[in-house]
Amino acid sequence: MKVDSGDVKVAGLRGPVVVKLGPGDVEVEVDSGDVDGSQLRGRARLDLDSGDLDCDLPLVVETDEDGASARGALGEGATARIGISTASGDIALRWGDG
Repeated sequence: MKVDSGDVKVAGLRGPVVVKLGPGDVEVEVDSGDVDGSQLRGRARLDLDSGDLDCDLPLVVETDEDGASARGALGEGATARIGISTASGDIALRWGDG
């Protein structure tokens, strides 16, 4: 998925998902599969029921018996809201071209 600007909400996806977005809010919900994001800027909230989180930016990570969640800023001065959740799958976020 590639969007140059604007808000995006996608839900119920299966299989690997690649996210490259311009300015705007994004909400991605994946039932089964991995999410790979690059060049994202915003206030991030990530939720994983089952899977691994790999991110090259500092995030606050919390884990419990239900999975893991992370939050933090992706890029300086970022104001867009980014929400990514997976029921079963990994989340990888890269600053730059991935």
